[in-house]
Parts: sequence; C-alpha cells; structure tokens
Amino acid sequence: LSLSPGSTSCFSRKGRADGTEESSLLQHRQTEHRKETQGQDISTEPHLHSETEGHTEHSSGTDNDEDWRAPISCSAAQMVSAQGADKKKHQCSVCKKRFGTKQILQRHIRVHTGERPFSCSICKKTFTIKCNRDKHLKIHTSERPYNCSICEKAFALKRSLDAHLKIHTGDKPFSCQTCKKTFTIKGNLDKHVRTHTGEKPFSCLTCEKTFSQKAHLHEHVKTHTGERPYSCSTCEKTFVTKSHLLKHERTHTGERPYSCSTCEKTFVTKSHLRKHERTHTGERPYSCSTCEKTFGLKCNLDAHMRVHTGERPFSCSTCVKTFVTKSSLCKHERMHTGERP
Repeated sequence: LSLSPGSTSCFSRKGRADGTEESSLLQHRQTEHRKETQGQDISTEPHLHSETEGHTEHSSGTDNDEDWRAPISCSAAQMVSAQGADKKKHQCSVCKKRFGTKQILQRHIRVHTGERPFSCSICKKTFTIKCNRDKHLKIHTSERPYNCSICEKAFALKRSLDAHLKIHTGDKPFSCQTCKKTFTIKGNLDKHVRTHTGEKPFSCLTCEKTFSQKAHLHEHVKTHTGERPYSCSTCEKTFVTKSHLLKHERTHTGERPYSCSTCEKTFVTKSHLRKHERTHTGERPYSCSTCEKTFGLKCNLDAHMRVHTGERPFSCSTCVKTFVTKSSLCKHERMHTGERP
C-alpha cells in the first residue's frame, strides 16, 4: 500500500482499479462531516396558527455550512478495513443502506439514534465524529485561520468561510426540483425537500418518535433526560438549547434584530421574520402528501395531516375528551375552569 505525497485520502485496493469501495468510504465520511454541522429550525407546538403572522420556530443558531466537504484522514486500520471489504455486506437495520465495513455502519447508525459520543471538555457540546469535535475546539481557542478576502471577517473553520462567501456572491446553486426554491447550502436543500416528502428519518430510541431533522431529535432526547444546560444570567431560567436561551434573553433586552425589508416590521427571531415574509410573497412551502393542500407553516401541515390519520393526541385531564390540536384542547378546558380568554 502506498500513498501519494501529501495525499490525505487517496488509497487503492490491490487488484481493484475502479476504487468503488474506497469512493463509498470517502463519500460516506464526507456526508457525516456535512451532517454534523447541519443548521436546523425547531418547530413549536403543532397547533394551528394564523399564517398571517410569524410564529416561533426555534433555530440552533449554528452555521448552515453542510456544503463543505471535510478533508478525510484515514488511519492505517481504516485503509486495511477498506481493502478487505469485497462487498457492502453490512446493512443498516433502519434504512437498509449498505456499507463495506462494520465501522462505517456503526458510525452511520448514529444518524438514526442521535448518539453523539464525542464531547467538548469546555462547553460539553457533543458530536458524532471526533474530528468535528476537534474542529469545534478552535472556537474556544480563538484560532480563526480562515479570512474572507472581501470583508476580512475571520472564521475558525473553512466550511464557515465557504458558506460566508456566498453572502457576497449571492450564489445559491442548490434548487428544489419540486418548487424550484434555491439554497446556498445542500444541507438546507435536503431539509427543505423533507417538507415535500414528509420524511422523518431520525427516531428516538426511548419513545420511537420520529423527526425530519437530527437537531430536532437531539433536543427531544433532552425531554427524557431532563437536561437544561443553558441558564439566563438575569432570571436564572434554564433552557434545553442555547438558541432558546438567546431568544429568551431578548425578553429582557427588548432586542428585535430581524426586520422585514418590505414593511420594516421587526422580529425577535429569524424564523418569525421568515414566516412573516410569506404574508408578502404568498409562499406556502409545506404540502400534504395525501391531498396536496399547501400551508405557510409546518405546524399547520402537521395539524392538517391528522384529518387524514384520525390522530387526536391532545386529551382533557378532566373528562378525557381528545382533540386534534392543542389550541382546541385549551379552549375546551376553559369549560371546566370557567376561565375567560
């Protein structure tokens, strides 16, 4: 086995010219790198909301930079493992995808389970892949070796610089084949496509609830563990995610940093602004796979789907009557309490 000088990812299997297994290994590892830092929006209660006003949808506050492909560094053990894999004999029991080595399969399974075994010793943030944890540590060391040649802003990670550059170029190379909406980052396109397909590939091992985004699963898991690591310095209220904390802190400061370019209305969160902008554009990106009805808000699509499934997940603790939406339950409960809205 020989590596070309300076190569970080090139290796060949003896007697095999096409490099199929190696290509699969590299492609999968690069996919894992992209997914690790996937940006996300977290939907709130699935009760029906007016689509003429913004409604809270929490976001992680992380860079949406999945488009970057991380350099791959293969250990000798991984190269030997790839050489010995004559076929993709290791199959994922969840999605049936096949892999050439057991090691790659085990890493892939974390996509479904939400397992993040590598943690930052400083802020306790967790990662599915060790090299992503190592890159994250640069945030704490203040090392920012990647500089924008246009505005001189510096970044700790190359993928963050690559994503930032698209702000200057306006480049949005990834487009949805269904609605033609375009995106700067492939990871954002992948998430958007699920609004059309309804795919929810990430499942909770505890309650088997499924999610369309891995970040949704990570936050959901904390409802089982009770973990609330982020606290407000003003009122000491605690939160599951940093983005929830940042949004809460604006209730103390009154900050509304997001403004509509059409009517100049301001919002506490970017997701509020995005939803508000749909009142100007008429965009309804969420469609029902059964009857093709479209919605401006995902929570309204979720509530609508129960018309087809018959699901009534909200029940009254007094009379056990069930409801399709939480807002309907709240109205009903006032009959028992006598409360007037």
